[in-house]
Amino acid sequence: MFAHFTAPENLPFAVALGLFFLIGILQTVSLLTGLSLFGWLDDLIPDFDTDLPGELSLEADAGVEADAEVGEGMAEHSWVADVFAWMNFGRVPFIISFLLFLFLFSCIGYNVQLALSGSGIGLLPAVIIAPLALVVAVFPLKWGNALLGNILPKDETNAVSSHSYVGRVAVITIGEATHERAAEAKLKGPLGRTHYVMVRADREEAHFKQGEHVLLVGEDGGEFTCIAVSNPNLDSA
Repeated sequence: MFAHFTAPENLPFAVALGLFFLIGILQTVSLLTGLSLFGWLDDLIPDFDTDLPGELSLEADAGVEADAEVGEGMAEHSWVADVFAWMNFGRVPFIISFLLFLFLFSCIGYNVQLALSGSGIGLLPAVIIAPLALVVAVFPLKWGNALLGNILPKDETNAVSSHSYVGRVAVITIGEATHERAAEAKLKGPLGRTHYVMVRADREEAHFKQGEHVLLVGEDGGEFTCIAVSNPNLDSA
C-alpha cells in the first residue's frame, strides 16, 4: 500500500495530501492560539456572488458602450465570477475550501488509481489522471462548500448592501470614468472584502483614468457616481 501512495504516477496526489495535513495543522494551531494565519487570503478574494462588474456591465439595458479593452475585462470577470459562484466559494473561509479541495483531489486520485491497479489496467500517468481528478473534484467541492456553509458558525450577517459603498474611496482599475461612460473600480467594503463596481463621474467635465482614486457619492441603477478625492486623510481602496 505504501508503494501505491509513493508511486510516481501518484505524485500530484501525494503532494496534495501532504499540503492538506501541513495546512490543516497550521490552521488548527492558529485557531487554538487565536492567530489568523490565513485570514489574509479572504481579503484577496473578491465577493464573487454579487459585486463583480460583469454582473453590472453585461446587462442589456446598461446603455453604456464600453471600449474593447473594458468589454473584454468585464467578460473575463463575469466568467470567473460565474465559476466561483457556482462552486459556492465565499460560503466558508477560503482556506477551508482549499483544504477541502486538496482532500477531495487526493482521495479521488488515489482511489481511481487503486481501482485501475486492482483491475489489472495499471496506474495511469500523472499527466492524465491528475487533470481528470481535478475535474471530478469540482463537483463534490461545490456540494462541500454549500454543506459547510450551512454548518460552520458565521457572523450575524455577511450580506452587505451596495448602498454602504457610498462615501468610500475606490480606485479605477479598468477604463476611464466620465459622466457618460462608466469604468471599473475596486474598493474595500464594510467587512474588509474587496468589491468591484462600475463608476462614472458625477460632473460632466470630470474624468478619471486607471489608477486614480475617487470618492463614491451616489448610486444610480447599479452604477456609482464619483468625484475626485479632496481629503488626503480618507482611506484608500
